[in-house]
Amino acid sequence: ERYTKMIYLINYDIKTRDTDKNRFINTIKSADGWWHHLKDTWIISTNESLEDWNQKLINVLNDNDSLLIIDVTGQERNGWLPKKAWDWLNDNEE
Repeated sequence: ERYTKMIYLINYDIKTRDTDKNRFINTIKSADGWWHHLKDTWIISTNESLEDWNQKLINVLNDNDSLLIIDVTGQERNGWLPKKAWDWLNDNEE
């Protein structure tokens, strides 16, 4: 168990019609904090490990779906996003 907030970028491609997308999204929303502005991309704030999140999410996906989780804690960030997105990233990393 971690005591430091981690920021993970989650990107997915649900290709299987029988994947319960609502269950998948609700699993992501169970994080301590989350932000979603780009299609099929979420950013979460959590004390849990990347491995824990990988397991949680692959449990609700099917074999033909894809998932990528990247630890972006403390990493340089740049892009074209609304100010509230940058504020969320800065406010949710401890």
